[in-house]
Amino acid sequence: MKTLPESWADFVSSRSSIYRGCANPECNRARLPWHWTRAHRIRMGDSWFCTSDCLEDELRRAIRRCIEEEHDQPLRWRRMPLGLLMLSRGFVHKAQVQAALLTQREEQCDKIGQWLQRLGFATERQVVTALGIQYATPVLAFPAEIVPQRILPIELLKSLPVMPVRLSTSQHLLYIAFCSPVDHTLLQSIEKMTDYRTSGVPD
Repeated sequence: MKTLPESWADFVSSRSSIYRGCANPECNRARLPWHWTRAHRIRMGDSWFCTSDCLEDELRRAIRRCIEEEHDQPLRWRRMPLGLLMLSRGFVHKAQVQAALLTQREEQCDKIGQWLQRLGFATERQVVTALGIQYATPVLAFPAEIVPQRILPIELLKSLPVMPVRLSTSQHLLYIAFCSPVDHTLLQSIEKMTDYRTSGVPD
């Protein structure tokens, strides 16, 4: 059984919830005591609203805040690690990946694909194929059709880590090599400049 102070605290809490104001900060309705009965008030979480309109306004604001927070968060590039990808494809064994990672950690330089090649665990072709899968881009196979000179302004090629490496006239497709993750915005700009479709190839 509850003590007298506990019963009084419960009574005060229940009365205060009845007369609690609308949680909608833009609500301009009168806060009349008889309006806040259980038959009229609407609850969402720990908040109370006097009408469904006030609840709808608050829901709109909450959704807008979620959208803005999502847009404010920086985009993160997520992809499967190259060693794990090559392991899943059967290019290397677990012990070989571990040895390459250990060597990379000790030397503190270069990428895992380079160490897999230097240690004789994988070929250049296997590493390039895995990179193509990792970045979801095609693997460039030479020999290929020659790219016409000056298809892109020389100033652009000097300022950006990109290079046109193949032109398929039959498909009207220009392959662009990147020294970093493929920049699809740049590819769209090149398409407008050259009137060719483009496809990025990572380094």
